[in-house]
Amino acid sequence: MPSEAAGESGADVWMRTERGGIMTERDFKLIGERLQRFREIRGLSRAVVAHRLGITTEDVEDLETGKTRPRREWIESLREAFALDPGWLLGGKTLDDL
Repeated sequence: MPSEAAGESGADVWMRTERGGIMTERDFKLIGERLQRFREIRGLSRAVVAHRLGITTEDVEDLETGKTRPRREWIESLREAFALDPGWLLGGKTLDDL
């Protein structure tokens, strides 16, 4: 398990870029854009994604627009429900890797 830097909560430690830094608002926006792109490629509605994650369609919209930070369990649920590679979603891989 990674060590926690001073001032970081356990919930935030997983949100690191490949460079090792804490993700910024720009990173969260990228995650949202990638989630929206994935959803559109697969022909999924926000309602379907929300149902599979156990959240509201408004939560999905907020994730896609970067208004809400992704929670670890949501990323894991996306992986389990849709076989979505977290590495792609978190920005470390190209669209070809989807």
